[in-house]
Amino acid sequence: MTGFADRSATVTPQGVTVENRFVEDDIRAALAVWERMVRRLASDWQPDGSYALEAYGADLRARDELARLLAGLPQPACGHLREAVDRLDDEFRELTVHDRWFVVQDAFHLSLEGRAARGWWWRRKPPVLPWSRIARLLGTDFDGDPVEDLYDVIGDGLDDPRHRERVPGLVALVGDPAAADHERLTACIALLAWGEAAGYEAVVGAAADPRNAAWYDCSIDRKFSVDNTFGQLARAIASDSGLAEEKGTLAARTEAVRALVRIADGEYFDEQLEGVLESCVAEPGVVEDVEGVVRRGVRLLAGDARLRFDLATQLVDLACAVSTADVHRAIALASEVLAVAPGDRALRHARVIALRAGEPEGERFAGHLRNVGDALRFPAES
Repeated sequence: MTGFADRSATVTPQGVTVENRFVEDDIRAALAVWERMVRRLASDWQPDGSYALEAYGADLRARDELARLLAGLPQPACGHLREAVDRLDDEFRELTVHDRWFVVQDAFHLSLEGRAARGWWWRRKPPVLPWSRIARLLGTDFDGDPVEDLYDVIGDGLDDPRHRERVPGLVALVGDPAAADHERLTACIALLAWGEAAGYEAVVGAAADPRNAAWYDCSIDRKFSVDNTFGQLARAIASDSGLAEEKGTLAARTEAVRALVRIADGEYFDEQLEGVLESCVAEPGVVEDVEGVVRRGVRLLAGDARLRFDLATQLVDLACAVSTADVHRAIALASEVLAVAPGDRALRHARVIALRAGEPEGERFAGHLRNVGDALRFPAES
C-alpha cells in the first residue's frame, strides 16, 4: 500500500493552502490513523491476528473526522484530499464485507439515531472480527475461508477431523474468566457438539450454581423472558453425532446430562432436554435423577411460588424421555405432574407416553389424559 499520511504532498498537496494550521494537523492525524488501520487490516492484523475493539472504534471515528474536515474544505484542497481518502476507502471496501447484522454498530451500542448519522464505513466489517477471540477460533471454515455464521463451522466440524485443531483455543476461552461471557458460551457449545470432555466439565460446573454461570442471561427466551442458555447447552450435547463415543467421552457426556436434569425444576430448557436425555436414559442413575427433579418440581407446582416458565410441560417432557426405557415409571411421573398442573400443553406432550406404551397400558393412560382434558374444558359445576 502506498503511504499517504506520511507524505505531505498527498495530504496537503503542493500549491494548496490550508488556512488554519490546526486544520492541517487534524487532517494529517486523522488520515494517518485511517491509513494505519487499513494497513493492519491488509496484513490480517499482524503480528498476532488480534485488534482491540476500542482501537477499531477510534479508527472509525478518525474516518468520521476526515469526512467532517473534507466537507469543510474549499476546492481545490477538497479534491486532493478526496483522492487520498478514496484510495484508502477503496482498499477498505475490498478488505471488508457488508455488515448485514450490524455487528460493528452493536459492538459500540449505537442508537438508531446514532446509526443513521454514521458513514458507510460503520456498515462494513472485517471478514473475521479481530477483537473477538471466538471469531478468530470459529470465524473461518476448515479451509481458511471466512464464514458469516460461526455455527456453520461447528456443524461442519462434526464431519471434519480438522476441528480438533481448534479445540485447545476453545478450551482456553471457556476457562478464561476475563473473556466475554457470550464468547465463552459459544466456545462451550462448540466443545459439546464436538464431544469434548472440557465442554462436559464446563456444563457440570455451570449446573452446580446455574444462576452464577458465566453466561447466564446471555441469551433470553422470547416467550418466557428467562435465560435459555441451558437449553442451548442441551441441544449442543444432543448434536455430537457420535463424536463422544469416538473420543471416549461418553461417561462425561452422561454426567453432563445428569447435571442438567437435576436443575430442570428451576431452569428453562426450551424443550431441548428431552432429546438428549433419551440418548442416555438407560444409564445407571439417570432415571433416578429424573424422578428426583420431577418430585421437586411437583412440590413447586403444588405450592404458591410464582413460576417463571411452563414447568409442568418441562417435567412431562422428562417423563417422555423416560418412556423410552421404562414406560411404567414414565406414566407414573407424568401422572404426578398432571395431578397438580393439568394444563393443555402438558397434556398434549404427555400423549407421546401413551403412544409408546402400547396396549392396554397406553390406552388406559390415553383415556386418563382425555378425562383430564375434558375436566379442564368442562369443569364440574359446584
